[in-house]
Amino acid sequence: MLRRLPLIEPPVLRMALVGRDARHWFRFSRVLGVSPIKSVMWFPVALAAAICARSAEMIGMYAALLSPKSTEHQARF
Repeated sequence: MLRRLPLIEPPVLRMALVGRDARHWFRFSRVLGVSPIKSVMWFPVALAAAICARSAEMIGMYAALLSPKSTEHQARF
C-alpha cells in the first residue's frame, strides 16, 4: 500500500517516529532525574530536536536510495 503513496509515506513515517521519541522523552527524563514540571517545560525543545533528527535521518536515507553511487563512500562503519 505504501508503494502507491510515495509522497505520503515519508512524512507519516517521520511523524510516527517523532511521536515515539516524544513518548520516550518523559520516560528518559524521569530516569535522568528531571522533575515532572521541568520535563514538561523542556518538552518543546525535545520535540524540536526529535523533528530535526528524524528529518535529517530520512533525508540521508532517501539521498542514499535516490543516488547510491554518490553516497556509497560517505557512510563507513
